[in-house]
Amino acid sequence: QRRPRSRRRRPCRGRQARAGPTVREVAPLTEIDTSPYADVAADPRSVAARMAALHQLQSPGHVPRLMVASLRSLTRHVLATQTFRTRTRSIHPGESLDRDELLALLVDAGYERVEVVEDPGTFAVRGYVVDVFVPSGKFPYRIEWFGDEIEQLRTFDPATQRSLRGHEHLGVHPARETMVTDMEGLRPRLLALGDELQLPSRITRGVHESLRAGIDFFGREALTPLMHDSMAAPWTYLPEATRWLVEEPEELRALYARMRESYDVQRAAAVEAQQLTADPEAFFV
Repeated sequence: QRRPRSRRRRPCRGRQARAGPTVREVAPLTEIDTSPYADVAADPRSVAARMAALHQLQSPGHVPRLMVASLRSLTRHVLATQTFRTRTRSIHPGESLDRDELLALLVDAGYERVEVVEDPGTFAVRGYVVDVFVPSGKFPYRIEWFGDEIEQLRTFDPATQRSLRGHEHLGVHPARETMVTDMEGLRPRLLALGDELQLPSRITRGVHESLRAGIDFFGREALTPLMHDSMAAPWTYLPEATRWLVEEPEELRALYARMRESYDVQRAAAVEAQQLTADPEAFFV
């Protein structure tokens, strides 16, 4: 009788077993592609990629070996780690989870409710079926309930809306930074800023009412730091033993000075136009 051949793969000749970190072990900290004082909104894809990177840094067992960041990306504040963590939740089939509790979490984490989920950072509701596209996911997820218990968790194709395959875990995390996480402190911060800039009170009241109602409006991104109790530098997400490699530090210092000067000019123009905007010090390290 002939012995069955081994199914073990032979090592590939001419190739090293491990040349360096794999793609999964390298996480780029994407920069926001526009100034907070710009006339256009930030690219949602850039925002989603940035939030996905922060989520990876807070996920035990999935922290990358290598993080790559530009100067603009590294010097722009992000959600404080505690703010991010309290808006993160793991979901599994078979667990008990009230549907409305999940919907409240999604709103609190900055997700936008839509009719059909196609883009990261959105969710849709049809009875006891919730579709959600977390920024860290390649595809959106469909969550189905039976009573108060999650019965199925599947990814689906946003183009066809057809299910792809089942999953045993979904990590929901913040989708953006332009949501109010400290409603109690929002009003006094807005009033203080309005007084500092000597703006008419009607402007401050209008902005406060829109933010409380969750209404998107032009200039919302320029108020991001006021929506939270605090924000933090991106490196607060990194492990304590992180090692740094900085290329061309002198050139980076010069670039940083030019960046800050540009932000100061843009903010001054916004204030002159009677726009309520946060100071660059609140946005950048």
